[in-house]
Amino acid sequence: MANPKQKGRPKHELTKGIGNLLPVGLVVQALDVSRQALTKWQEEGFPKTEDGLVDSLDVIKYLRKKIVEQREEETAMSGSDSPNLERYRAARASMEEMNVAERKGELLQAKEVQRYWKTVLANVWGQVQRFRDNLPPLLINKTGSQIREVIIEETERAGKQIVEELEKLKGTKK
Repeated sequence: MANPKQKGRPKHELTKGIGNLLPVGLVVQALDVSRQALTKWQEEGFPKTEDGLVDSLDVIKYLRKKIVEQREEETAMSGSDSPNLERYRAARASMEEMNVAERKGELLQAKEVQRYWKTVLANVWGQVQRFRDNLPPLLINKTGSQIREVIIEETERAGKQIVEELEKLKGTKK
């Protein structure tokens, strides 16, 4: 049974022999770490004392905490338990694919596509307006079969002009 006047940890069967002060050199040797590693650990919270001794229970607590943190970090980086990490990896992969496609010239900028289609649609609309303006005088005093023939000729002419404009756009695209 613990003495009520004693401060600190309770003394019971599980902690008997734990809580002893150990020389730092012995801890370094037992853990097989360098003095530099120990200094780094001390910056991260490893117990230190001015007399060169450390409490063995504090060392065990520190090492346990370090192991738990390391496991959590490994779990987070493994992706199995981290949906955010998986989304991040997928986004990075997608961005890299776009970068490669852009370098190969396979990716078009939205403004470039918009400019292209604006020009195409303007050309088509111009042909429709010409068709509207030029067709009535051509159809005066024509029979049904002649009207059909004029419409076919004018449609083919308008189509050829649209194709020529598209070919010009293809040449200026690059």
